[in-house]
Amino acid sequence: MSPRLKRSVLSLFRTGYEHPAGTEVKLIEPLGADRRSWIVEIRVPDGGLEGGAWYDHAELLITDLDFMPELEQDIRTVGEMELCLKERHFEDVALAIGSCELPRKDV
Repeated sequence: MSPRLKRSVLSLFRTGYEHPAGTEVKLIEPLGADRRSWIVEIRVPDGGLEGGAWYDHAELLITDLDFMPELEQDIRTVGEMELCLKERHFEDVALAIGSCELPRKDV
């Protein structure tokens, strides 16, 4: 999954062409140490060309990009990892409660 444009961006390659909001981009290189501005590559499908697309680039602020699909995937991955850890933890606690090494509350 790639980040998407939050707003439309004028093409630097084709005069008058505008990349619509929602178009996927590929991060190429940060501009500056703070990594707030990036050079991005924009793939534009075109069946009339060899390879089926032409490519453009733009210099955008990181706030011009929508990373939601990546964040949602990261959240799902972290959630799955936590679930695995919790399940294992519950199994460990269940075994520990049955062992003689821990004091029991009912004794």
